Amino acid sequence: MIRGSYARWHASLPPWMPMARAVADFAPAPTIGELSVASALGYLDLRFEEIAWRRGQAALAAWFDSFAARPSMQSTAPTLCPTSHQQEMDHEPG
Repeated sequence: MIRGSYARWHASLPPWMPMARAVADFAPAPTIGELSVASALGYLDLRFEEIAWRRGQAALAAWFDSFAARPSMQSTAPTLCPTSHQQEMDHEPG
């Protein structure tokens, strides 16, 4: 089977490849552990503010604030819609 030109490997790199490599070298991908901890802490901030996990955890809070400022974290940060939260509260058993 002969592939069309769109599916063939070209020996030359696309013009954007050096830029992509430079970005990857500058901002290494977070580890699964970092993502897990950041996700958990972000969830605590979003849903369980009364826990106040930051109190007495200055180093962890500083790390989280720095990590949460990453563009990837900012673009995927959850928000709590007041309407949906109220609907959840209305449907809680009890």
